[in-house]
Formats: sequence, structure tokens, C-alpha cells
Amino acid sequence: METKTLYHQIFDAVREDIEAGKYAAEQQLPTELELTKHYGVSRITVKRALEELELHGYIDRKQGSGSFVRSAGEWRASECHERLHDTVAFILPSFSANGLSQYIQGASEAMEKRGLHLSVHTTHENTVKESELLRTLPKQGMKGIIYYPTNSSFNIDVHTLHMNDYPIVTIDKHFEGPSARSVVSDNYAGGYMAASHLAKLGHKRIAFVSSVGLEAASSVKHRYLGYSQALKDNGLPCDAELVLLDFLRELGSLGSERSFKKIVEKLLSNQVTAVQAENDYVAVQLMKAALELGAKVPDHLSVIGFDNSIASAGAVVPLTTIEQPFRDIGRRAAEMIMNRLETGRTAESCVLPVTWIERGSTSSLFTHHR
Repeated sequence: METKTLYHQIFDAVREDIEAGKYAAEQQLPTELELTKHYGVSRITVKRALEELELHGYIDRKQGSGSFVRSAGEWRASECHERLHDTVAFILPSFSANGLSQYIQGASEAMEKRGLHLSVHTTHENTVKESELLRTLPKQGMKGIIYYPTNSSFNIDVHTLHMNDYPIVTIDKHFEGPSARSVVSDNYAGGYMAASHLAKLGHKRIAFVSSVGLEAASSVKHRYLGYSQALKDNGLPCDAELVLLDFLRELGSLGSERSFKKIVEKLLSNQVTAVQAENDYVAVQLMKAALELGAKVPDHLSVIGFDNSIASAGAVVPLTTIEQPFRDIGRRAAEMIMNRLETGRTAESCVLPVTWIERGSTSSLFTHHR
């Protein structure tokens, strides 16, 4: 027999009292403190039960005044509504986000085992839409949110949900300071791994290329930090001229052949022999541009990506890359949400290991014919 959480037991007890007429319409419920003493539980548990009662339409909670019973005609405890309250939202920046299907698969498999459902939403990389979803989904009854942020700049909506003890976990990126918990790949280790590999192959001028700025994505920032530390540990200087960031703003939209050709031309003119790209997409586009300019990969330019996306193995030159555990990230994020709902305790953020995937896009400097 399934054991209900404490807050769910209190929700059931108060709901049954309301349905039995113990509390009349418009009558005020006992305070959070009184309910805490009556049931012998924490105030957070009582607060969570009252939130569920409000979401199911049994009460109105008025800040500074208390909780008041609604009329029977306003109760919204239908079977359809109950299903809504067994749902966790998954917010993605787009339907082409890296690892999308694996994130969703990992999360949904974990939740199905506990009778929860996953509702997928996309922001189309629109920060206004992002804010709208973060504010409305909890009010619609979603039990929690798994959130892939567009960027990792401070987010007032995420911070507010976190401070109000609403279950929310971010993936891919994390926010600095007291904010939502996160599940991310070990981007630092991956960045270090890639640059160390290139250094050991004899490359002296290794570029780091990203379509976004380091302040916009914690994931990319940590890949860069790993890259720069690996250069230092291998006796190579960090050269700001070999770090090309946020090139989309200067050169145009992602996917523009002209933009990537300009990047490759700049790298080759600076005697760069190896490139560490932000992700597989950027890496593949750089390889295409290099080949169109007559530079061979890896003979003239070694390239490493990040993600191990489907496109990486099938690229014109199979891409050496760092594999992210997308499915495990989705699963772990869902488990953190569910454990928070069941125990009331918030798990610590976690960093999952990455895997080295070597293919044909890198070679020793000594095989290059420049």
C-alpha cells in the first residue's frame, strides 16, 4: 500500500473536514502555527498542505489574514484536476535544445515509476515567455518545475520560487548564490580534458570559440575555465586573442556560413592549429567552414566539440567530443523534484561526470602541413 507524504495526509484530513461541513464557507481555518501544533509536523509541511488545498480550490489564502474556506460550488477536485496536480513541468528553451529527447526520456521514466506525469513547454528562447511560464505554471497546479534556462544571469522568478520553497531544479546551467538547485555536467572537467588532449598532441596555439558570452552561460564559462587551467598545467600561456566569444552578436545569426568562415579565417591568420568549441554544433560549422576555405581537418586544424550530439558522429569529419549524460541529468532532476515533494527536504545540486569520445577530427601537430 502506498504511504502518503505528511503534507498529503494533512491535506486529506483538512479536505475531509471541509467536505464534511466542519468548516463553513468563508470560515477561517486554524493558523499555520495552530495546525503545526495540532498535527505535530513542521511549518513547511503545513504550508505545503495549505498550498495544495488552495490549488485544489478548497481555500483562499490571503496574505496577512489567513486561510478561508471557499463555497462547495468552487471546489475543483475533479479527476481531470487531480491529474493536473500529478504533473511536473519541463521548461526548455527550444525543441532543438541539446539532448532534448534524452533529457525528457530520463525525467519521464523516473516520474512514471512514482505515478507522476511530465508536461513539456518551450520558451522559444524568449525571456518574456520564460518568465510567464515560471510565474503561471505553479499557479496552474504543477507540482514542480525542471528548467533549462536560456541563460544563467540572475533570474528573479527562479529566485522567488526557490525562496518560497517551490520545487524547482535547473539543468544545463546553474544560478549563482541562493537559488534553485541544479543538475549539470562536469563542464570544467570536460573543458580541461579537451584542452589537455590538444596540448599533449603538441598544439601550442589552441583557440576557444563560443557563440555566447561567458556571463550568459555557466556551462560554457566552466568549459572555458577548464580549458584555461589545462593550458597553464601544460605550460602554455593563456592568450585572449585566441578566445573568441559571443561572435553571433558581431557576425550575425548562428548558421550563417559567412560568420563561421570569418571565424576560421581569423583563427588561421593567428596561426591557430586547434580549436575547442563551445558545443558540437559550433564545432561542426567550424569544420565545414575550414574545409570550404581549403583547410583540412585535422591536418591543418584539429577540432573538438562538446555534447556528443547525433550530428557529431555523422559529420563530414567524425567529431572528437565530450559526451554529456543527458538522460541521467533528466532522471536526476526528476528524482530531486520527487524527493522534495515526498520528504520536504531539498537535495544538494549535483555535477555528473562527462565522457571522452575520440574520433577523427584531432591529430598530432606534427602531422599538420601548414
